[in-house]
Amino acid sequence: MNLDDFLENDERREVQLLQLLLKAGAAGCLYTTAITTLGVSGSTMGTTVAALQQRIRGFDAAADISVTDSGGQRCICLQTRTPVNFSELYRQLLVQSKSYRILLTLLQKGKVSADELAQLLYISKPAVFRRIKLLNQVLAAFSLQIKGGTLIGPEIALRYLYYRLLLNSHDYDTLASFTEAYSLRQFIAAFEAREHLKFSMIGRLKLSIWLDIALKRHFAAEQNRVKTSKEPLLSLDHNHLYRGIRNWLFDLARQYALVIDEFEVSSLYIFMTSMEILDLDDRDLSPVAQYLDEVTPEIKKVRAQLMARIELAYPAFKRRFTGDTQLRIRYILNQIQMHARFFSGHFHLFDGERINYQVDQSVLQHLERMAGELAMLTFDHPQQSYSPEQLLFLKRRYLNVLLLIHVQSDAPLYVGICMHDDWSITAGMVARLRVALAGYYHVIIDNAVADCVYDLLITNSATAANQIKAKERYLLTGIENRYDLEQIRALLATIDQKRKQ
Repeated sequence: MNLDDFLENDERREVQLLQLLLKAGAAGCLYTTAITTLGVSGSTMGTTVAALQQRIRGFDAAADISVTDSGGQRCICLQTRTPVNFSELYRQLLVQSKSYRILLTLLQKGKVSADELAQLLYISKPAVFRRIKLLNQVLAAFSLQIKGGTLIGPEIALRYLYYRLLLNSHDYDTLASFTEAYSLRQFIAAFEAREHLKFSMIGRLKLSIWLDIALKRHFAAEQNRVKTSKEPLLSLDHNHLYRGIRNWLFDLARQYALVIDEFEVSSLYIFMTSMEILDLDDRDLSPVAQYLDEVTPEIKKVRAQLMARIELAYPAFKRRFTGDTQLRIRYILNQIQMHARFFSGHFHLFDGERINYQVDQSVLQHLERMAGELAMLTFDHPQQSYSPEQLLFLKRRYLNVLLLIHVQSDAPLYVGICMHDDWSITAGMVARLRVALAGYYHVIIDNAVADCVYDLLITNSATAANQIKAKERYLLTGIENRYDLEQIRALLATIDQKRKQ
């Protein structure tokens, strides 16, 4: 599911064009690229440019989108006085879209007739049916379908859809109001005290939204006699967290005369084990360690394999990161696994997550490949199948974890390369070693210059070896300029170990 799937056609094109312009920056986006990406004609592109400019001027009166000729190529350029608030613009378009309003109405009320939807949206019944047909094509990835005025499918998937719609249609202040409900604050505080767990501020917000959705969906399902609890329940009778959730919910049910079943327990357990909601900055992380120890053997096994793969790529991982930091990383990996297993669909760029770390392009490519390996490792089980959406989700989330590990590693090791009288060989070796050593410690590789000090100098010149300052030197001999990658890695390991002493 893409970011713009629920928008109207015209607004969808505006969002797609704005994404291209923001990504291109000051240089602008090629006109042909925009035409191809949006799949429109030249006249429609002109209309889209004009409409987007008018919309952005609602945020910045000085904003301007121009079509210019640069080097014989037409470009579309965006110029603004203040940065474009993409999230706010997208939220406005989303809540105005008819598809969003149909979904939200069905999720809130449980069952709605075509006549009611037509009256709500001020459109004809045939137009309602056309909308529903298009929505069903998008919802298929989540095993959901609109049929007979009801959203049909796994209740967990329905609640997840509801959850994501709320997150993306409201700003932070509005979402924070969920945590202000006295009853929810009391419920969450009671659970924290009872289970010795502490939720982060964002975790409380997420949990409050999920509990609010659970309550609304519970009554909507009862009122409309919709069977929603067909998902197989997990065998977690001996799981401490599961038992704690069950006792907590059943106590609340008795207190407020609610009738709930085991499905509500499993639903809340799935959410808590799939979302990153625990406070990882708390001084006492022993409850987190206990939680990680009690997950299913299969999850624990895969998590150990993921950690082993990371430690293989970062040999100094255990030394560089404290026990608490390693525990936090294990927790994040655990939640990613559970999320991918419980939620079959995925909102591509719909959850607001972005890559926030700037690294060398060769490092990024290496980490992307490694993230793909971790994603495949997660589902490396004979009985475990996966969807393209799940794989995409895993790759994106694992990449963020790897970037975090890479960037937060200790100070980089500087490697200089100087090949006597041959800049092309130097450039080629720099490029090859950047790829070969990407992710192996935090290594910065560049052409060696005389006024810098390097941790490791690689050269074929004895003169350069004497003139350029370096802690260690790797001297190439022979006309072929061959190097031993394992020996270079061993030198880097030795250098890193010495600076830790």
